[in-house]
Amino acid sequence: MYEETLLQLSRDTRFRKSEALPHALSERRNPACGDEVALYGTLGNGKIEHLAFYAQSCAVGVASCAALCRELNGLSLQTAKERIQAACSFFDGDKDWQHDWGTSTLPALGAVRARPMRMTCVRLAWLALQDALEKNEGPKSQA
Repeated sequence: MYEETLLQLSRDTRFRKSEALPHALSERRNPACGDEVALYGTLGNGKIEHLAFYAQSCAVGVASCAALCRELNGLSLQTAKERIQAACSFFDGDKDWQHDWGTSTLPALGAVRARPMRMTCVRLAWLALQDALEKNEGPKSQA
């Protein structure tokens, strides 16, 4: 069941760019396997809009990019941060998915935990968006 969901996600082209473009929101690379992810979109008006990706990655990595775009497009920046944190905690843990969002995609990505080396592929896009959100906030002032 989960393998079929991952394959469907990896074939989903709604959010996929056919080539890397300049001015990505964020890029991440996994030097261990050569995976590369670039995220595009805008973080204006307090929300994520037009989120899309370019990936040179395995099917699991591409599926994770598609899931990220599907689940976080149009959300407020704060909600997106909370959901990235929840997803990454889920990816790193051993519990079942416990949230009312992402039910069609996150359990399938979590099934990859059975192959720990592949979890880097799952996390790559989520961490790239987390980087973009942190960069968007600017430097934190020290009191």
